[in-house]
Amino acid sequence: MWTPDISGRRGPRYAVLADAIAEAARDGRLPPGTRLPPQRTLARLLGLNPTTVTRAYTLAAEMGVVTGEVGRGTYVRLLPDAGRVPWPGGGSAGTIDLANNFPLPAAGPAELERAFAALRGPAAADLLRYQPGGAHPAHLAAGAAWLAGLGLEVPAERLLLTAGAIHGVFLCLLALCRPGDRVLLEELASPALIGICNTLGLRSEGLAMDGDGVLPDALEAALGRGAARAAVLVPTLQNPTLAVMPPGRRADIVRVLRRHRVMAVEDDAYGALLPPGERPPPLAALAPEQVCYVTSLSKAVAPGLRVGFAAVPPALAAAALSALRVTTWMGSPLPGQVAARWIADGTAERLAARQREAAAARQDLARRHLPGAAFRAHPGALHLWLRLPEPWRAEEFAAHLRARGVEVLPAGAMAVETGLRPAAVRVSLCNEPEERLARGLELVAGALAGR
Repeated sequence: MWTPDISGRRGPRYAVLADAIAEAARDGRLPPGTRLPPQRTLARLLGLNPTTVTRAYTLAAEMGVVTGEVGRGTYVRLLPDAGRVPWPGGGSAGTIDLANNFPLPAAGPAELERAFAALRGPAAADLLRYQPGGAHPAHLAAGAAWLAGLGLEVPAERLLLTAGAIHGVFLCLLALCRPGDRVLLEELASPALIGICNTLGLRSEGLAMDGDGVLPDALEAALGRGAARAAVLVPTLQNPTLAVMPPGRRADIVRVLRRHRVMAVEDDAYGALLPPGERPPPLAALAPEQVCYVTSLSKAVAPGLRVGFAAVPPALAAAALSALRVTTWMGSPLPGQVAARWIADGTAERLAARQREAAAARQDLARRHLPGAAFRAHPGALHLWLRLPEPWRAEEFAAHLRARGVEVLPAGAMAVETGLRPAAVRVSLCNEPEERLARGLELVAGALAGR
């Protein structure tokens, strides 16, 4: 039984014990999924009041280190830092990475040659200069054309060139919010979105969802409980649940936002993974004065470009440009030029179609390896959302797989509030070569079968 040595530590005993739990989780003495000693047992071993241990476990949960369930005990979470994103190379050598939600490399030599060609010519020197408006006008015009294909008609002068969608969300929240402001997220959200709110000192609150995304009644109730500065929503291929909000639900959400005069940030990073005829209208198309719209080429075209676009309402334009200035000063012209050329000559849409085809093939592979498993998928999605049978908990399942050389992302790492712990994991399908993915899926299937 794990028993910390807190004799030489200074400070309130409950805080000292919480810090000891966090340190043991970070350095591996308490691996993810480990059950902590019962509170009364640990209190007896350390000579503490049981109330002190209860306060320590509560603080450790608020720190994102542990999670507790009535009747089952307290367990170490997968991510000692709740805002941390699992980056490649974080596991041991040879680990099969089904945690990071990266696309397949769709671009080949022909596309690279077009990229190099886009950087040649008499105007190439302009790409090495500061851009007075935050981006080269031609790059913003290309962005407007890309957004039109996603269902949003917006003038180029209302756009910002960003370093990907996550940078766009960061800019919008930086322009909208101040530390301590209340921000509404979907109850399960990308670790990167949670990390942005943590970095900006925002108070995140989760919104209940169903299979179609955020519930309008949940948004209405949250806004009725007090002022919120913004809501961040992913209505298309929501990460991690893969919900695609239907048009009627989108209209309901917009009506609630308008009634309460609250701005939304729409993260449409995955919109281009739906075929053009299947894309519902963005929230920003329904309420351009109420919604900041963010997208990028990362998931569908080429993540290495780090090119995205943010469309902000006119009332927020100056603040958003200021946020761009204090982060990257401007959208980078070199990748912007490549993106503009690829959008203009059709390369970007061809790569997106190639990505959709590859993702659909990976989804088929997953179905063959996981017969009978309960998961949600979508033909264009880069991952699947796997629901676990009893008695599995998400953190325990992830720890079980990690011991066998496979990384998946448990629901707790994406829970906006510590009380939400669905028995589910995100299994990314496009981050590994097919042979390694197949082996990883075999191990996932084995764990589901009790092996």
